[in-house]
Amino acid sequence: MTRVIGLLSLALLGVVAVLAFPDRAVYKSSDGRKEETTVVRADGGYSVRSTSDSGLTTEADLDPSFATVSWKLVNGPERTQVVATRSGDRIALDGTFKGKAFQKTYSIDPAPWVEDWGLGLRAFARGSEKQTAFWSINPADLTMIARFEATRVGRESLTVNGSAVECVHVKVALPGMLSVFFSMDMWYRASDAAPLRSRAPRGPGAPVVITDLVSLEE
Repeated sequence: MTRVIGLLSLALLGVVAVLAFPDRAVYKSSDGRKEETTVVRADGGYSVRSTSDSGLTTEADLDPSFATVSWKLVNGPERTQVVATRSGDRIALDGTFKGKAFQKTYSIDPAPWVEDWGLGLRAFARGSEKQTAFWSINPADLTMIARFEATRVGRESLTVNGSAVECVHVKVALPGMLSVFFSMDMWYRASDAAPLRSRAPRGPGAPVVITDLVSLEE
């Protein structure tokens, strides 16, 4: 679920400490793409690596609340290799984007920066807040960054690998009226907030893509 949070409340940090974390998760999308994510604890937070059979690889360092601290994106077919790092309220990118040298700095507010939404929203899914906000860079177009809002929809039953699982449904969208241009649904296992499914648009006129968990090793 690499894609398109953080400086959450101190109360949520207490929840984060008790969340079990999968060492390896494999997801498959309805458009045929397959992605594998591995996670290890590192330097008081987490180190995450995701690889897709589309040629996309991302590596990220997350803080204890799952917000992104640094992020590396490699897309071989598009000749892209960029490293992004947050310092205060700035995110600096440096590398190559679509075969050309690329450097850019974004100024943001104190809200979390999140590139892996599946992992970054785990604490929010497990907590009690109704809504939170975060920043995210578009991995398909590194010249674009946006502030998103995540809203807890409620609990639902989801069928995963043939079994009914109680889940927390979270909706992510651009804020306010801009939500008509982008919104995405995500489901987390209620017991431990493991990300199980996402449903997202691929673009105007394109079919919705559903990504499901295939296997999980803990």
